[in-house]
Amino acid sequence: MRVIISRSAAAYLRNEVQYLKSRNPIAATRFIQAIAEARRNIEIFPDIGQENNNLPVAGCKTWVFGDYLMDYMRKVDVIEIVAVRHGRMRPLVPGLDPDDDSE
Repeated sequence: MRVIISRSAAAYLRNEVQYLKSRNPIAATRFIQAIAEARRNIEIFPDIGQENNNLPVAGCKTWVFGDYLMDYMRKVDVIEIVAVRHGRMRPLVPGLDPDDDSE
């Protein structure tokens, strides 16, 4: 099953790689490798993640890779990675995220 990455997840990954590169290029390379491995695991085993009822979208699963969490949704013919975050970060929740301007 094909795996795609949402714009927000891709933006987070780009920012995280840049952050790591500026401090530790080896860690950045390892992070990129871990992302690729996590993506392959989800592609091969779509049910590998745990259902996460704390996420704002029903049906999302979370896969842990290293210190990071990857939230994804299995759709009819594709798996979409909707968010990636460090394990110490809270999931984004509409209305609680400081960048959410829905009010």
